[in-house]
Amino acid sequence: MQHYVSGVVTLTAAQCEAQKSGAHAVTVIGFGTENNVPYFTAKNSWGLNWGENGFFRFRRNYNFCNFTQNLVAPIF
Repeated sequence: MQHYVSGVVTLTAAQCEAQKSGAHAVTVIGFGTENNVPYFTAKNSWGLNWGENGFFRFRRNYNFCNFTQNLVAPIF
């Protein structure tokens, strides 16, 4: 993901494993659809010069890099 520039990411599990460099957290802030591909938008912590002004999009309903298996949300 360090080389991500733009677009909806659809990495396979094998591709994610090859790029794995430890744990990392992002904040999911929205969702949408582009070219009939549903995606989530997430804010990264690597600054505005990374990705789409510090954000990236990854495919929904795809379990991108096991993302949906490791969700954390606050309880108010």
